[in-house]
Parts: sequence; structure tokens; C-alpha cells
Amino acid sequence: MKALFSTFKKIILFLMYLSITIFFSSSCKKDPKIQQTKIVTIPTISGNWITTSYTGYPCGKLIVKDSTIFAGNGNICKSMDNGNSWTTFNISGEAGDCFLINGTNIFSGGGNEGYPTLWLSVNNGTTWTQQLISGIDGTFIETLAKLGNNIFSITTSSLFLSTNNGTNWTQSINGLPANTFAHSLVVKDSNIFAGTTKGVYLFNQQTSNWTSVSNGLPSDANVSSLAVEGNNIYAGTMNYYGIYLSNDNGNNWIAVNNGIPVDPNGGAYSLISSITISGTYIFANVRGSIYLSTDNGSNWLLITGLPLY
Repeated sequence: MKALFSTFKKIILFLMYLSITIFFSSSCKKDPKIQQTKIVTIPTISGNWITTSYTGYPCGKLIVKDSTIFAGNGNICKSMDNGNSWTTFNISGEAGDCFLINGTNIFSGGGNEGYPTLWLSVNNGTTWTQQLISGIDGTFIETLAKLGNNIFSITTSSLFLSTNNGTNWTQSINGLPANTFAHSLVVKDSNIFAGTTKGVYLFNQQTSNWTSVSNGLPSDANVSSLAVEGNNIYAGTMNYYGIYLSNDNGNNWIAVNNGIPVDPNGGAYSLISSITISGTYIFANVRGSIYLSTDNGSNWLLITGLPLY
């Protein structure tokens, strides 16, 4: 059990480093002049970073299914030995910007020539098939999430919903203020939350409307990341308000920023681009550095030793 937990921590930190990589290099994805990316992992919280055998364009997202890691970099890469070796699939359209596991299905969203694309594997990533999708627009799919029979996607243009396993999509913006854009989705129990440019919203499955659950958040909070652990929901902001915590399904939020650095450009706190949780370990990507909290976000500590490329 201890070995399994250690491996899982390794994967989580592996995931966090790739979030840092994409944060700095997403604007130049697939540019052949960009130096190849290497993935690194860390075996313990205080240990040294170890470079894996992965090289390629900067990675977007990863997902773990059983003992298999899937990485996206325009194609889809797969590792079945904890990142020591990788298989790359030759996918004609861009994929790997996001992943979703739905039972035995693995979805990967991306985009090709200005249009969103969705790929599906029904055999643990051995083969992938591009799906014929309609009703969705934007240049690519950034995020996928599932609640019951509903699959939600965030594209570069809007928030969408599919009720038939990703074939047909409709815009899902009822209840969102005009000119509101979603960045992140997270599922907690029977609820799905969206982090947006105007706070956090909760989806009502009966009415298909979104309702603001942002009490305690700054009125202009731009929520870039959401993560769930037990009864706690964490929201990271990208406009210098730091990290917030709710333990009542988003009805009330409190700031949890002790140890989060001040933004060098004069903001109250540095930009939070992602939050990831493993057990009692909460990791935050804070302007390209990883911070750790083991007390529900009350205190944060910088994790050192990460090589930057």
C-alpha cells in the first residue's frame, strides 16, 4: 500500500510539472523551433527530480487509468511503466489537450485546422478513432468532464454539453452572465462546478441552468482551476487573488494564502494556474513553481529542486 501511494504521489507531481510546462509554452505549441520537452518525476516530497525518457513537444494534459499514463502533445503518448518508456500514436488531427475517462472509454479533445476534435479509445488506448461531432465550435477542446450521462466540454469559444456520449453538443450557458468564459470543471458527488472569468458556478441538472456560488470570492475573481478533496473545494485564481476554499458546496469561500508568494508585478498573490490533490497533499502551480499544503490550504510550502527548461 505504501509503495502504491508513493507511486501515486510520483504521478501527481509528474502531472504538476507538465502543468508548469504548458503554462509557459502553450502559445508556441507545435512550433518546430521550440526545444523538446522532457518530463521529470519526483519519488518523494523532498527528493530530487528525475528525468523520464519522454521527449517531444510541450505536453498539455495527462490522465492516469489503472497503471497507464496518457500524455497529450498534439498526438497522444502512452506509458505503462511509470513514464520509463512511451508509445506515440499517429493521430492525424491534434489531440491530447484534455482527457476524460468514461467507464471503458477514454476521450481526448483537441483541435485541427481551427476546428475542435474529439478522439475515443475503447481498448485502454491501444487504438483511437476520431468522433464525428456536431453542435460544438471553437478552435479546440480545452477541458472535458462527466456528470451522470452528461459530458461537458470547454472550448476556446464556450461551454458545451453532450447527452449522447459526445456525438452531439449544445451550448450550456444558461445562467452565466454575458461575456463569461469557463476555464475549469470539477465534479463533486452529484454536482459539477465551473470556474469562470466571473467566479464559480454550479450546474442544476433539473433546469440545465448554472447558478453562481461565489459568496466570499472577489466580485471579479477569474477562477482558473478547481479541485476537490472530501468536502473541500479549492479554487485557484489567475488575477492575483490566490487560492480560496469552500467546505459547503461553494456557498461560501475563504482565502487560504498563507505562504503563497506576492506577485512580482504588484498583485496581491501570484497567478494560480492549476491545483492537484493526492490524499492530504494539495499541490498548487503558482507562477511556474509548485507549492504544497498538508493542512487543507491553511499553509503552503515551496517545493524546491525542480529543473526548468
